Order: sequence, then C-alpha cells, then structure tokens
Amino acid sequence: MFKKFLISPQFWTKPSIIALALSPFCGLYLFGFYLLKLIAKPYRSQSKIICLGNFTVGGQGKTPCVIALAKLLNEMTKQMNIDYAFISRGFGRKNDLDFIEVQEHMQASLVGDEPLLLAKYGKTFVGAKRSEMVKKIEKINNFSLLIMDDGLQNNSLHKDLKIAVVDEKIMFGNNLTLPAGPLREPVSFALRNIDLVIFITQKNCQIPEIFADKKVVKASLQVLNHQQFIGKKIIAFCGIAYPQKFFTSLVDHGLEVVETISYPDHYHYQESDFEMLNNRLDFHKKNNSNDRQIILLTTKKDWVKFSLAMQKEIAYLDIEIKFADEDLIKEQIKKLF
Repeated sequence: MFKKFLISPQFWTKPSIIALALSPFCGLYLFGFYLLKLIAKPYRSQSKIICLGNFTVGGQGKTPCVIALAKLLNEMTKQMNIDYAFISRGFGRKNDLDFIEVQEHMQASLVGDEPLLLAKYGKTFVGAKRSEMVKKIEKINNFSLLIMDDGLQNNSLHKDLKIAVVDEKIMFGNNLTLPAGPLREPVSFALRNIDLVIFITQKNCQIPEIFADKKVVKASLQVLNHQQFIGKKIIAFCGIAYPQKFFTSLVDHGLEVVETISYPDHYHYQESDFEMLNNRLDFHKKNNSNDRQIILLTTKKDWVKFSLAMQKEIAYLDIEIKFADEDLIKEQIKKLF
C-alpha cells in the first residue's frame, strides 16, 4: 500500500525529526511484516522463479534491470532451451483483481506501467496474488522460468534465485523501515535471503562493505537519446518514487531544464494533466527570448501512460542498464536447470 501513488518524502533520505517521530511505528510495521512471513506457506511452482526486487519502496531501477535480464536470457536461449515469462502485480492499475496476459497495445491503467514496458520483451502476466497468478499461468503454458518483477518480501511463492537491486545514489535512505524510512525490512535481515546484488553505480565506485559476503554485479545506467535534446529547453515531469533522480540525470547529461513537475508514483495521467503541461509549455514559449525549442520530457514509464495522440507531443528519455559481469548472472541462472 505504501508503493501506490507515492512520492518518497524527503525525510526518508536522511535523519530528521519527522523520521524520529515516526520511528515507534516501525515496530508495529515489522511485527505485522514478520508475522505474515512466519505464517506464510510458499507455493513451489513447477517453473523456476527468479525474483528481482528492492530493499526499499521503489526508485532503485528495478524494472530496467528486469529488461536487461530479459535481453540476457534471449542470448542464453541460443544455447539453452529457456522459455520465460514475466509476472507482476501491476502496481497502480485501476482493477488490480484481474488476471491478465499483457499486450503491448493495452492501456497502462488496465495492466500497470511497468508490465506494459516488459511486454515488449516477453510474455507478461499481471494478477493480484502472485501464487494464484502462477497457478493460472501453469494451466496456460509450462514455462521453464518465471521472472518476478518485485516481491522480494512476498512469501506466497518459493523463489529459486533472489536478486536485490540497489542504486548507489539512493542506497537505503535514512536506514529506517516504513513508515519512518523507505526500507521494507532491516537490511541486515534482508541480505540473509539474497543470492545476488545488482549494484547500480559509477564504474570506479567501490562496492559497499555491507555486501562483502554477497555475489555482486555492478551495473551502469546508460541514457541512449539525450543528444537529441541538447540545445533545447526542457520542461521535465515524471511520476516515480524519486523524481529528483530523473531531474538530476537530465542536468548531469548537459540538458537545460527550465521547470520540473512531480507526480505520485504510478500516477494515472488525465486529459487535465496534459492540458496543464501544455499550458506550462505555452507559458515558457511566450517568455522564450532566444527562440530555442521548448519540449515536454518524461520517463518512458510515464510516457506509455498517455494516449497515442498525446505521446506525439511528449518526448521521453530512453535508458538501459548494462551489467559489468554478465557471466556471473548467466552462471547463477544456469545453476537453476
């Protein structure tokens, strides 16, 4: 429930009075969390299950990592007979009770923004309860592998390979659990159940000591199309957990951002939002002294939520994750079969 319609508050990023005031409620949250974990009876699927998730609530770069993993699997299928599919809760969709096989032409409001991105790379299913979703999938197709987008802390399914995605710029925030901080459980406990860490970082950054006894793959976030926006003035907007991460990346790549607009995570854009964005565009055009082009720019995750007509008026920043050690990931996957 914390993930839906959320902009991560500033007090999650560093120690503060607000976080301190909320810290007594962390105990209540953790009591419920571990109670559910204790009574859970994980379903063991006939398919192998890889889960990519976060220690924190959103914003770590999980979905680009899932897509990068899919590209890696497509290479591996040339040597191995791997038939895979994605499974997701489809956070933010309007009717989250439906079990749906996602098609690329579907609306994000029906299936969720992240599954819509994943559907381009492989069969994708969304459903409310992961264990029930897997049972339904097994009746449709005997996939050798299911890739679980998020859900490291979910105990309804047995997971054969558990991968945590950690972004160097966010790490663990203020190191407190919900609601005082972004952590879903204390890192020391969470790491015990992790097989592999994907650490999104700069090339020369040292791996944190806390991951010393874990297999770690460094990864870099690469922007593919920023060159086409150089020399233009940009109104940047997004609906993600850490919007500042997106805005900062634009500036870091030499782009001129004249205004930023933040929406909650998994936000459903309405026509009124599009009108407001165009009003801001018109405002900047009227005050544009040097006649440089002014554009609306967002993330691809946000862009897919607009209608086809609206998409023509909005640009998106295209990104991808590159793994520094693909062989280590391949090795872990091969061990499953």
